[in-house]
Amino acid sequence: MSTRLEQRHGLFARRSYAIVDNEVVIENRRLGSGDTARYPIFDLSDTTDRYFTRAWRYLAGALALAAFSIPFVIDAVQLRTGFPLAGAALCWIGAALCALGYVSKSYDQIVFNHWQTGKGVFVVWNNKPNRAEFERFMEALVGKIRSLRVNPRATPAQRMEIYGRHLSFLVQEGVLTGDEARGFYARKEQALERDKANVIALVPGATS
Repeated sequence: MSTRLEQRHGLFARRSYAIVDNEVVIENRRLGSGDTARYPIFDLSDTTDRYFTRAWRYLAGALALAAFSIPFVIDAVQLRTGFPLAGAALCWIGAALCALGYVSKSYDQIVFNHWQTGKGVFVVWNNKPNRAEFERFMEALVGKIRSLRVNPRATPAQRMEIYGRHLSFLVQEGVLTGDEARGFYARKEQALERDKANVIALVPGATS
């Protein structure tokens, strides 16, 4: 499994993904600019959506302009002059721009969603830079997402971290006030301490 993925889209867009501790760090690089975003892995759902489209109109435009250049080339050959090639060159430039538009506007994206709201958080370009590297990264990221869910083997500290994130989300959504969330957290923490004390009392020599 790989914890880093480098991708490019079109001629100028570059993006790298890295799993760092419990976050996905995404670096975007473009001509003369760039930015970095961090997303908590705990907030991500382990199920994804796929969005796929091809901007055929740009490809059709590129083919049409390339076809329009043919008469100019024929005239240049028959007349033995380079003047008609100026018209052909304009067609070729337009065709190149349309081809660039086709590459830029076409996409095949995998969308990671928020596990509670279902809203998209970030996208990964499907099967880039190649299928093997893409699948290794996806396997590592989805595995990390699932490992952060509550499970019987989680330590008390891990359970409290997860519980705190749940409460934080409810505060952000206006379901709970900050004071209510802190009260719930304190009661949960006290309950875990009582459970820990019971284990120590029942099992001689136990310390945790």
